[in-house]
Amino acid sequence: MSQTKKIQAKIFRGENGDHPDGSPPSRSTSDPALTINTPNPFCPSSSNLLFSPKVVQIRSYVTQIRRPQTLSARDSQMSSVLNITVPNAIALSRTLVRSSIGRGGVLTSVTGNGCVSIATVREDYSADGDAWSHFPHEHARSRAYRWGEDGIAGISDNHQRLCFALSLWNGQDHILKERLFGVTGHQGNHGEDVKEVYYYLDSTPTHSYMKFLYKYPQQAFPYEELVRENIHRDREVSEFEILDTEAFDDNRYWDVFLEYAKDEQDPDSIYVRITSYNRGPEPATLHIIPQFWFPNTWSWPEEPPRKPVMIAAGNSAITAVHPTLGKYHLYCLPSPPPVNSEGELVTNENGEIDAVEPELLFTENNTNFHRLYGGQNETPYVKDAFHDHIIPSHRPPPTDKGHPGFFSTKIHCGTVPRHSEIDGIETPPSEEEQGPRTPFPETPSFVNPAKRGTKSAAQYVFRDVPPRGGCAVVRLKLTPRAPTQDPSIEDEGLFDDTIEERREEANEFYNALVMGPITDDLRQIMRQALGGMLWTKQYYQFIQKEWLQGDPAQPPPPPERKYIRNKDWKHMYIADILSMPDK
Repeated sequence: MSQTKKIQAKIFRGENGDHPDGSPPSRSTSDPALTINTPNPFCPSSSNLLFSPKVVQIRSYVTQIRRPQTLSARDSQMSSVLNITVPNAIALSRTLVRSSIGRGGVLTSVTGNGCVSIATVREDYSADGDAWSHFPHEHARSRAYRWGEDGIAGISDNHQRLCFALSLWNGQDHILKERLFGVTGHQGNHGEDVKEVYYYLDSTPTHSYMKFLYKYPQQAFPYEELVRENIHRDREVSEFEILDTEAFDDNRYWDVFLEYAKDEQDPDSIYVRITSYNRGPEPATLHIIPQFWFPNTWSWPEEPPRKPVMIAAGNSAITAVHPTLGKYHLYCLPSPPPVNSEGELVTNENGEIDAVEPELLFTENNTNFHRLYGGQNETPYVKDAFHDHIIPSHRPPPTDKGHPGFFSTKIHCGTVPRHSEIDGIETPPSEEEQGPRTPFPETPSFVNPAKRGTKSAAQYVFRDVPPRGGCAVVRLKLTPRAPTQDPSIEDEGLFDDTIEERREEANEFYNALVMGPITDDLRQIMRQALGGMLWTKQYYQFIQKEWLQGDPAQPPPPPERKYIRNKDWKHMYIADILSMPDK
């Protein structure tokens, strides 16, 4: 077998690629066949969501097609192509109208290209227009975004008021894996480029079912090596990719599948299932840390708006309350212990089966000025708190009193805290530019022990997951409904059955698109291509006037930046869901 085939065998199916007869590796039985699904017609239920004018227009369209006597030429053609009946067409339209969460507002998930939140023009407030250097990857975990959010396989509502995304930790990295990594235009020998292994596997047009795969190394992620090797290569040679490192040697990595499925009766309710397979030769530990947060909208205007809040509702639920979106709950179900490749549960030393209970974490989605610039934070709990809480090596060094110290390195970004909620001291722009350094307020922990904030997470720790196909599963549900209204929250079987129904319905949808005979491989290529186009939609906000002039609660941007870029786009005012094919 060629070296290329061996690498493909390792990456795609977790096989070692060593087949004496040269035959292709067999498909892993621990990875089920891929499928996707659209919803059946459902009974409408009340919704407390506020709709944009565009959504209201869609609602009018639904009202029109509820009259079953005739369909317009465009509607007839759509029904013919999709091979669906008029009632099903109405159901699909209703899903688009009524579902705000997951309505195509997929979060930006990649760093190192043109459609991300870090290293982008939108987040660039520098004097020279060097967006790549002004907001690097190293800032992303500690610095609140102004114009957009990012995350691995993340989703949001249609106006990005509430976000959900995956994060992981392998016990080796110096930071949580919250976003994909890549090189910037200054670092890559062929320009900016993501340096990860991930796949958009499936999605339906209504996002009733979505599936994503991320391959996470079990050893420390080679951040520095990827940057160093790409910087030292000229444009005449190939790029240095993560597969050129030792990150995936001996199959020591995780296959992390994330699935979203909408509830048939209430498309604002979303089932989330995260299934992780240990492809390595030894038991390994994985932290699965789904994150749930509000974008920072309160640090920019002179008069801050009413602030949303997240609070713990018991030991395994998070309630999010937003002024315009209303109330949502994220139910974090206890997980069964890992199983081996034969499906057998892993027991403890006493032969008992222990469920994996999540630890709920809370902080504020505020910039950590203390870490980045040595300044005063607005709150004692900040954006990168989960890194400090989970990873001891990420914490600042202790002071003489034993409390975390502050960093001496200061990097200017043009943003300052409004004021400190601890002592009410306001930080003038002159201090932001030149100092002095303000010690961080003494707090008992990095996360809020009161279990409230604007950013939250559920930390699941799966220890010693069996090798060669051992599996760990996390189930969550995002819904406006209370537990008494939703039996699937307490029933794993019902939970999984619903996801399988969405998959099966999507099979029917994509099978209807196939015209004539086609091989299974080509059918899957078509499906993943269409699914990828749906996955790579994102909410995009950019108001040129506000970006150029700066925000009232922040120092004015350097005047020279007005003549660098976007000076002829004064009319630009956008806040919509766009297709971003270069993701």
